[in-house]
Amino acid sequence: MDIRAQQFGGVADVQWNENSSLSEFIDHNFPRGKKWSSTVHSRDVWLDERFTAPSLFRRRGIKTQFTDKLTHHLFFDRKARILMIYPLRHYLSLHRTCKAGIFPEKLIDETIKSLGILFPEDPDTDIFMRKFQFSGRLGFDYPFPLPGSIRLSEFDYWQDRLAEICSILEGPPTTWRQTFREDLPGWFSFWGAAVAITVMTFVFGCTSIGLASRSLLIAEQNLKLAQEGLALARDAAKSAANTATSCVPTVFQVSTTTAIVKLVKQF
Repeated sequence: MDIRAQQFGGVADVQWNENSSLSEFIDHNFPRGKKWSSTVHSRDVWLDERFTAPSLFRRRGIKTQFTDKLTHHLFFDRKARILMIYPLRHYLSLHRTCKAGIFPEKLIDETIKSLGILFPEDPDTDIFMRKFQFSGRLGFDYPFPLPGSIRLSEFDYWQDRLAEICSILEGPPTTWRQTFREDLPGWFSFWGAAVAITVMTFVFGCTSIGLASRSLLIAEQNLKLAQEGLALARDAAKSAANTATSCVPTVFQVSTTTAIVKLVKQF
C-alpha cells in the first residue's frame, strides 16, 4: 500500500508487511518517542498563539496544504515551505466509536488537539480561512475545539514534527517583512535612529555650509577694505610727493631774493 504524496518526496512509502497485524502496522507508522534531533526537545515549550496557521504564515511564510492521509499530518516540506495538515476531524471522531479500535485513542486526541492549536476560533483565523478559502475543502469542519494551553511534552505521536516547526518558528526571520512583523518596536527604533541621524547630519551640514558662506563673505569684505586702504595709502603717498616737489623752487627763489637785497644794501 503506497500512500505517499508524489509532490512531497520527503514522505516515505508506507508498506504493509503481510506478516504483521493491523495494530503493529499502526504502531510502526505512528511511532512514539523523540526521533527528531533538536534543541527544542531539551526544554519544554508552550504551543501558544504563535503556533496558529495564520501566525506561521505571517511570521515564517509557512503555507498550509490539506491532505487526506493521516501519516502526512504535520509533515513540513522545507523546500516548498508547506505544512501538511490532516483536517478530517469528523472521521477521526468516528474512529473513536469503532469497536475494532484501529487508531490509538491518544493518536486521535493529539491530532484533534493539533488542529485546535493551528486553527483556533478567533478573528485572525477567520480572516485567514476566508482569504485562502479553506472552509468546506476536503471535509474541513472548522472551527475546531480550543485545546487550551498545551506543552510540547504533552504530545507523543506528533512531538517530533511539532518540535521541528517550533524550531523554525523560534529561529531567525528569513525576510525583511518577517523581521518587521516580528520585532516592530525594534524596527521602529532602528529606523527612527537612522532618520534622526540623517536629519541631524543634514542640519549640521546646512549649518556648516552657512557658516562657511558667512566666513567667506567676511573674508571678501576684509579683502575689499584692505584693497581700499591700500589705494588710499598710495594716493596719500603720491600727494605728499607732489607737495614736496612744488615747494623746492619757492625756497630757492626766496633765498636768491634775499641774497640780492643784501648785495644792494652793501653798495
